[in-house]
Amino acid sequence: MSEDMRDKYPVWDRLFLLLYPCDESVTDEEVDADLSRLGLDMGPANRRLHKIVETHRARAQFAAAKNMRASLSERVRDVVAPKIDDLRASVKNLINTLIGQEQLAYFHKLEAAASEEDLQSLMDDLEKLATIRQLRNDSQSK
Repeated sequence: MSEDMRDKYPVWDRLFLLLYPCDESVTDEEVDADLSRLGLDMGPANRRLHKIVETHRARAQFAAAKNMRASLSERVRDVVAPKIDDLRASVKNLINTLIGQEQLAYFHKLEAAASEEDLQSLMDDLEKLATIRQLRNDSQSK
């Protein structure tokens, strides 16, 4: 039944009142006893409801991640490193602050960099990485 129909004709409310009176004094134990007496197992319905809720939660998280990724790309797109005199030494110092596999990958890129343009590109990448980390830390602290 559409939302408009449901608002204009309170059929569902009347049906539920007919089937089971809405009495605030009924306890959960009494409801469970009635369900057991009638042979109704609510387990499958509860599992289905939890699955629906989890699906909606996952979709919401996916949509939020997509928006965050787009926002992050927008913020990082124009980030460039400042012009530096001794670019190779500056890149090496910046790489030394990284840890793990990233450090190894950037050292490899540094060794392979032949021109000032290559080094500037590497420095821009490192600046973007630092900006992304800062944005992530800012969002986690909120």
